[in-house]
Amino acid sequence: MNLNILPEEQEIEQKIHKFKSVLDNKKLTNEIIVQKYIIDGTSHVFRNNEEAYFDLKSSIGTFFNEKPTNIPLLSLSGNKEYNS
Repeated sequence: MNLNILPEEQEIEQKIHKFKSVLDNKKLTNEIIVQKYIIDGTSHVFRNNEEAYFDLKSSIGTFFNEKPTNIPLLSLSGNKEYNS
């Protein structure tokens, strides 16, 4: 791991490493991996404020007459590319 990177970048690198190791786990189906890491996980935008994340999902759910658990929010960051 590069020691000249910012703590935030180091955290991202650790998450990428963990995710890649999960992909190698033959016990997990692709569906479970997508559900856990893309659909059910806390949005990156709200990583430091899960209460606001739930509040947003709750508000959207109320508008559409759905439970917050039925409202997936995906957060994709386009400011960097990670090629490995």
